[in-house]
Amino acid sequence: MSGPVQPASIVDGIRRAVRSPHASSPFSVLDGYRGFAALSVLVFHVAAWNGLVYGRSFQARALQGLGSLGVSIFFVLSGFLLFRPYVLGHLTGTKPRPWPRYLRHRFLRILPAYWVALTALFIILPNSPLLQIGGRPISFGDYVSFYTMTMSFRPGFAFKGLAVAWTLHIEIIFYLVLPMIAWAMASVSRLIGVTPRIRVRTTLVGLALMWVISLMYRTATTWWWGAIAAPQRGWILNYLDWFAAGMLLATAVAWKQCGGKLPRIVELACLYPTVGWVVALECYVACVFLAHPAGTPRLETMSEVHIRFVLYAVIAVALLAPVTIGTTTRDPMRRLMSSAPLLYFGTISYGVYLWHVIVRDRIVSTSWFHDIGPNFWVLLGATLVMSVIVATASYYLVEKPLLRFKDPRSRGRAGPARRARVPEAVPVGSRRS
Repeated sequence: MSGPVQPASIVDGIRRAVRSPHASSPFSVLDGYRGFAALSVLVFHVAAWNGLVYGRSFQARALQGLGSLGVSIFFVLSGFLLFRPYVLGHLTGTKPRPWPRYLRHRFLRILPAYWVALTALFIILPNSPLLQIGGRPISFGDYVSFYTMTMSFRPGFAFKGLAVAWTLHIEIIFYLVLPMIAWAMASVSRLIGVTPRIRVRTTLVGLALMWVISLMYRTATTWWWGAIAAPQRGWILNYLDWFAAGMLLATAVAWKQCGGKLPRIVELACLYPTVGWVVALECYVACVFLAHPAGTPRLETMSEVHIRFVLYAVIAVALLAPVTIGTTTRDPMRRLMSSAPLLYFGTISYGVYLWHVIVRDRIVSTSWFHDIGPNFWVLLGATLVMSVIVATASYYLVEKPLLRFKDPRSRGRAGPARRARVPEAVPVGSRRS
C-alpha cells in the first residue's frame, strides 16, 4: 500500500506539467517573446473593439501598431526557428530532417487546435459578424474555405472566420515553401563551391532575393489596389521579407556555430542587449508617427508602406538578436522574458492567439458587460484571464497530446532519443563538404 502523497511530489508534478516543451533548448527564452507577441495582438484586438485605435492621437496610433508588432515577431520567429536546421545542415554538409517528418510536425502543431477553435466559433457565436458572408447562409464551399484556411484566396473572406486565421494562412504557406527555398539555396551553392564561406554567401544572396521579391510585390499591390485591406496584401509575398529577417538570424547563428566571425557591429550590439531594445523602441515610435490614422479615408503612400514594413522587421530583429546570436545573461530583458509567467504564457500562446477574439466577443455579448459599458480595462482583464484559461485547456487537451505523434518512432523511448538530431557544427576551416 502506497503512503500519502508528499507536498513536494505535488509541486514537482505541477512544475513538470507547466514546464515548457522547449525548456532544454538554448533558445527557450523565445517562448517569452512568443508570449509577448501574443499579448500585443490581444491588446490590439481589445482596443479595436473599444474604438481606441481610431483617431489621430499618439495613443490611438500606438495601440494600432501593436497588431503589426506581434505579427512581425511571430513571422521572424518562424523564419528563425524553422530555417535554422536547414541552414546549419547546409553549412556543415549534413542532411536536415526529412520533409515528410517536418511537414507532419507543422500539421500537428497548427491545424488540429485551429479546427477546434473554429468549430467552437460556429457553436458559441453562430451570429458573429465574422461568419456573415454577404447576408447569405454559409455554404459547404464556405466551410471548406474556413477549415482549409484558404479564405485569403476568396474575395470578401480574408478576415472572416477566426480573425487571426489570415496570419496562419501565411504561416502555412511558408511551411510549405521553406524546404523548397532551402533546397534551391543548397543546389546553387553546390554548383558554385562547397566551402562554408561560399555556402553562407549563397544563403545571403537568396535571402536578399526574398526581400526584393517582397518589395516588388508590395509595390505592385500598393500601386494597383492601394488599400491595406485588399486580400492580395494578406498573401505571403507581402510578408516574405519578415520571414527572411528571421532566416537571416538563423544564418548568423549557424555561421557562428561553425566558427565564423560576424561583423563587429553585430557582436557589439549583442554584447550590449539594451541597445536592441532602445533601437526597437525608437523604430516603434517612428512607426507610430508614420502610421495614418485608422478609419480615415487617406491611404498609405508607397513609401510609407515600405518604410513601415522595414521598421517592423528591424524591431523584431533588434529584440531577438541578443537572445539568439548573443550569449550574455546580464540582459535584464532576457531575465524578464525568461520569467516563469511569460514562459508559460508563451507555451500556451498559440491557444491565446486562436481563442482571444472568440473570448472577447463572448464577453461583450453578456448582460453584465452591457451593464458595465464599454470599459477597455475591464474587457482587457476579462479577455486576458479567460483566454489564458481556455488556452491552457487547448494546450493540455489538444496541442500537447498531439506532440507525441510528431515522431511516432521515438514514442516510448527515454530522454535523449526523443530529441531531434541537430547537425554538429563544423569549423569554417574544415574540409568537410
